[in-house]
Amino acid sequence: MLHTFRVLKTKRLLLREIVPEDIQFIFKGLSVAQVIRHFGLAYYSPEATEKQMRWYADIIVKDTGRCWAICNAGNSIFYGVCTLNF
Repeated sequence: MLHTFRVLKTKRLLLREIVPEDIQFIFKGLSVAQVIRHFGLAYYSPEATEKQMRWYADIIVKDTGRCWAICNAGNSIFYGVCTLNF
């Protein structure tokens, strides 16, 4: 079954599917002590972050949730990730 991914947009924010090029931002967020103490997992290299990227893709394929990249609507600056588990 093909699962669609809904893009959400407001005046200030764009919530879009996470793409492979986002790995640098995911790694940056998941390697900062102030973030990972609340998140529960950490990655210490971009290569290790591939595991998280696969998880984002897998929940779409398995239809168990969605993860959005939260970006600025005007210039696409990446702010973070929002996850909804079904």
